[in-house]
Amino acid sequence: TLKVWNESGSNASGVEVADSISMTAQFQAGSFVASRGSASISSSIIKWNIGSIAANGDTVTLTYQVKAIQQGLHFNTAEISKVNEKDVDSTPGNSTEGEDDIDRQCFSVPIKICAAEKIEASVPAKYLNVQWFKNGGNTAIASGNAVLLTGEGIYTFTATNNSCPAGGCCPIIIEAAANCCPEDICVPFTIKQTN
Repeated sequence: TLKVWNESGSNASGVEVADSISMTAQFQAGSFVASRGSASISSSIIKWNIGSIAANGDTVTLTYQVKAIQQGLHFNTAEISKVNEKDVDSTPGNSTEGEDDIDRQCFSVPIKICAAEKIEASVPAKYLNVQWFKNGGNTAIASGNAVLLTGEGIYTFTATNNSCPAGGCCPIIIEAAANCCPEDICVPFTIKQTN
């Protein structure tokens, strides 16, 4: 669900939102429900033409559904891309983090691994003094911007300049895969029939 509201004392007109859904999620056709305006999708970009939003808190919503098509973290970024009036504290469509006209959210689909496998997890270099935690524990299990994760669990991180990326932390969830073949019995062989 996307929610847009006008916190200024003046009406806004010509409002549009661009919403970039993850390439690892598949939009479900026919699922748009807009409280105002209309929405369309091209590639992985949703364009929501809202129109006018009244002053002092008028709020509009757009809901839609996606289906995750792979395991791991999935990110969604929405931003006001156009508005006829000048915004005093942000610039529509400039993709600048920290402005109040952009937001990013994420969701996590468990990653299935076998006992001997590892998952590499990394965060951008802008995050400093990164510490990794497992299952909500208070003791770090690793440090650094890139780590190899092993075993089942829910992994999160902290950093001195931000606790998680994207304005909220989606954990990396690792679960045991169902169809793992132990190395000691996975030996290729050929059967040949003779008469």
